[in-house]
Amino acid sequence: MGDMFCFQCQQTAHNTGCEGSAGVCGKKADTANYQDDLVSALIGLARAVRKKGATEKSDELMLKGLFTTITNVNFYNDTICALIDEVNKEKEAIAPQTDNYDVQTIWDDDEDIRSLKSLILFGLKGMAAYAYHSYALGYTDPEVQAFFYAHHFSLYLLIRLFSGIGYSVGTSDDNASWRTSDGVLQPYLSCGRSSL
Repeated sequence: MGDMFCFQCQQTAHNTGCEGSAGVCGKKADTANYQDDLVSALIGLARAVRKKGATEKSDELMLKGLFTTITNVNFYNDTICALIDEVNKEKEAIAPQTDNYDVQTIWDDDEDIRSLKSLILFGLKGMAAYAYHSYALGYTDPEVQAFFYAHHFSLYLLIRLFSGIGYSVGTSDDNASWRTSDGVLQPYLSCGRSSL
């Protein structure tokens, strides 16, 4: 594993992001990279669910996975790697041969585009903190759960649209609204409304 890039909390080095071998919070580069791998797998899971539908297990993994990647929640590499394996196994059970997304391309992007992509990702992580605790107490809401899948898929579409990789008109992922500023803004506004 190489160096890290993380700017999801207020502790970031120089207010721009932690890079190198460790973050200000103590997170090591390998842990940050495993957390990115987990987000990549969760985007893959969202794509699989969009194709074939959610399961009780996929619901649990979506919340648990997002919660695991919040700052200072879990720095145990073995736990994170086991969760990645679990997410990938569930993804394959739902829709075999559904690819994960390489989240590293977000961090390597232009800072303005990176910020737009990160806004929805961090919003989802924040919502997942509350939703996962509710889930652990036995409370679930199908509408909230559907939101996580829809907006992970939205993040996937935004990533493809902004990065220009693998996105083409006429595919099952195509939606004309994603090519307008209003269309791009909607997932962000929706995330804010749903978290209230």
